[in-house]
Amino acid sequence: MAPLSTTTMTGFLKSAKFEDFCSSTEQHFKNNPEDVGSAVKAVKAVAWFLYENSISGEQRRPVIETVITSVNIITRFEQNVAVIKDIGSSLYHITTRLDKQGKDLLLLADFVPVVLSLYEVLSDGTALYSMAYNLYGALWNFTITNEPRAKSEAEVIALIKVQYVALQFQMMNPASERSEE
Repeated sequence: MAPLSTTTMTGFLKSAKFEDFCSSTEQHFKNNPEDVGSAVKAVKAVAWFLYENSISGEQRRPVIETVITSVNIITRFEQNVAVIKDIGSSLYHITTRLDKQGKDLLLLADFVPVVLSLYEVLSDGTALYSMAYNLYGALWNFTITNEPRAKSEAEVIALIKVQYVALQFQMMNPASERSEE
């Protein structure tokens, strides 16, 4: 099993060959469903690309679905705190870029539960408290900003889903738990 090439993935992204990026990455994961190294590379490649670039609306969903596939692999097979923290940081960046670039509420509602699942992998999440709190703030602000624009039932449900995940991130901080009396 040869891992995915970072150079190839970033080349596809830089040249806006998003379909090629998605199809080659998804095919690799279909053939190698436990390849954590390639999954990490895929998440980091997208985070890197989004640092200075954007992905158009119709291309955005397939790329994020590829990131979701990658995170699902990492969540199932990786327990290393440093790797989880590194990927958590990349996912935070992707989340905030999705907010700034497209305000795609339905896509964000599909994406953030997967981000949360990565944070829940660690039994001792102290290494992730500050990132979890930052995600809570970013997602909560996103919902408050977008609430007046939610017109359809699907958008309202998506907002509730994002708010729920935001609160789950807040609850990761032990200071937010109520003391037992």
